[in-house]
Amino acid sequence: MLMAIFTGCAKESDADDGMGRFETDEATVIAMSSGELQQFGVAEGQQLQKGMIVGLIENTELLAQREELRSTLAEMESNQQMAISQGELARRRLADLQKQATSLRQQIAEVQGEKVHYEELYEKGVVARNQVEAFDTRLDMLEKQLMQIEEQIGNTVVADEGSHGMSPEDAAQRSAELQTQLTQLDQQLTGIQVTVPITGTVVEKKAGEGDYVTAGTILFKIADLSRMTLRAYLSSESAARLKIGQKVKVAAETGLATPREYDGIVTWISQQAEFGSRPSKGNSQGATPQAADDGLHAVKVEVVNDGQIAIGMRGRIVFED
Repeated sequence: MLMAIFTGCAKESDADDGMGRFETDEATVIAMSSGELQQFGVAEGQQLQKGMIVGLIENTELLAQREELRSTLAEMESNQQMAISQGELARRRLADLQKQATSLRQQIAEVQGEKVHYEELYEKGVVARNQVEAFDTRLDMLEKQLMQIEEQIGNTVVADEGSHGMSPEDAAQRSAELQTQLTQLDQQLTGIQVTVPITGTVVEKKAGEGDYVTAGTILFKIADLSRMTLRAYLSSESAARLKIGQKVKVAAETGLATPREYDGIVTWISQQAEFGSRPSKGNSQGATPQAADDGLHAVKVEVVNDGQIAIGMRGRIVFED
């Protein structure tokens, strides 16, 4: 993920009427992450297409954090699955122990009932004392068995509640937090790809293969040179002769003996004069508003570049009269 800062190149400072310099919008590509710049296939003058990946920024710290988060999340999910399995086993064992305890309580109740009956028979002299005492021995054995089962039930309940390590709600919340952190890291790591923001020509390279860059470091600048804009300055009188969308001739000083002419279209006219006011040639005192020139107006004219026009090259709007 890269930030493209669009700026105008080569602002005009010429004061001659209709004179200016050619410029174009350029994108400044900056690093969105810190790390070593790798596979950086960019050269000045190179033509690049929008969306091309021309380099990678290796951020070992972020990569390590992502792997650690993934490992933690996987381990947590595995532990949860294991805890669920252990809990299911504990619940089955608990159900079996509770059945045994119920059966023992029923047996104790039955033996106690029989003992009462035999005590009545003993009082009547029908049975011997040792027959009554035998019920005490059986009750003692059954009650000890019940105590053992109830102890196992208590231990099984504790193991079941503690086998998860945390409640299902807490586990789900923790898992969601880890997943959010992982998503944020993945978003940060999208900045490791150096992507071309616009189709154009590399006009300046600021970093090289193997350089360590920090977030915000300028990597290169790219501009669309297929269409150039002449930013010229006109007097109010000359600017008044133009309108947006009007076709005009533009002469570019390409280095040839004779300036090269191009067809252009007026795309913008400043409504306010720049550089302040100046007296007209006919009235150096500037005595009246009608006689005074109120300054220079910036005008933009777009032309198709045949490859001869360069950023910063001088040009002029040609008036046929």
